[in-house]
Amino acid sequence: MSEKKVGLQLFSLRQFLRTEPEMVDTLKKVKAMGYDNVQVSGFGKIEPKRLKELLEETKLLPCSYHDMFHSITEKTEELVKLCKIMGYTSVACAVPPDDMMSEKGYTNIGKRLSKAGEVLLKNGITLCYHNHAFEMMRYGGKTGLEIIYDESDPRYLQTELDTYWLAFGGGDPADWINKYKDRCPIIHLKDMSVHWNQVRMSEVGNGNLNWNGIFKALKGTNCRWYFVEQDHCGGNPFDSVKMSFDNLKKMGIN
Repeated sequence: MSEKKVGLQLFSLRQFLRTEPEMVDTLKKVKAMGYDNVQVSGFGKIEPKRLKELLEETKLLPCSYHDMFHSITEKTEELVKLCKIMGYTSVACAVPPDDMMSEKGYTNIGKRLSKAGEVLLKNGITLCYHNHAFEMMRYGGKTGLEIIYDESDPRYLQTELDTYWLAFGGGDPADWINKYKDRCPIIHLKDMSVHWNQVRMSEVGNGNLNWNGIFKALKGTNCRWYFVEQDHCGGNPFDSVKMSFDNLKKMGIN
């Protein structure tokens, strides 16, 4: 298994993963950029065994996976089978349903994910929660994200903090990393820039986030994987994810 921490969340290149020929071409390009590890999301229709073959042929390690809340909580055993086929050691809940975005809903999310996480952990799989900005809304003094983690068992639900969305929601990514330093096996790296008073998602190192502070905080955690993710790119997505990789290398992160 690769000892390098940096990987790519393939959702960043989802428009180039719709057919098998596109998948083959895209995975080869990702490997050529220098990435060894990937988090799987955004693929078109393909059988897991075939996808595993494509990743093995490209020498990319599929160490993690994104799935939806209901699939994780209602089809947990099926998810375990998928993870065993693909070799995923972690799964992250990508986003909860709209009707659960409330104080009561976040409490329910934490409890239900914790229950699914117990099943996953028994099979050697770590469950995480991926935040966006909406969980930063406060309910009685707590953010929705805090409610999720307070209402879940730390053994069964870990964090997958997203640097951009934390900052977009008014938080300091380094503070959140320190807050959950014992529950932080995965982090999503993306930067925040401003163009004529409009906030934009940008390549790691090309924006205004405090990367020295973020990586200093990460040193005090059990974080194993640093996944580059850029939901929206101003230009060519391949150029963007390559730029993030190169900038991280210049920072001494690999």
